[in-house]
Amino acid sequence: MAPVPGRVLPHQPLDQLVVLIADGNRAALSQFYDRTAPRVLALVRGSLADDRHCESIAEAVFLEVWRNAGRYDPRAGEPLAWVLTLAREEVTARLSDSERNNGSPTR
Repeated sequence: MAPVPGRVLPHQPLDQLVVLIADGNRAALSQFYDRTAPRVLALVRGSLADDRHCESIAEAVFLEVWRNAGRYDPRAGEPLAWVLTLAREEVTARLSDSERNNGSPTR
């Protein structure tokens, strides 16, 4: 049976999901999110005190995944490492913005 367009077969490897996301497959993004969001949120929560900011950062990270999946280079590392790097970069940017605006970090 052929897969339905936009649907992802269960247990796709993360690197295959990234390829599908680059092709605009929303179901692939959903599966990628389901499998990586707990790690992304754990990383973010370990860096920031405010859960509202954590959710906002996670949303920004997965929007970045959606927009830039085609730029993912598997030679540079695993998809989980890529998405966690995006999360660390977003946390760093938010902390820098917070320090510039408030004179102190969010944490």
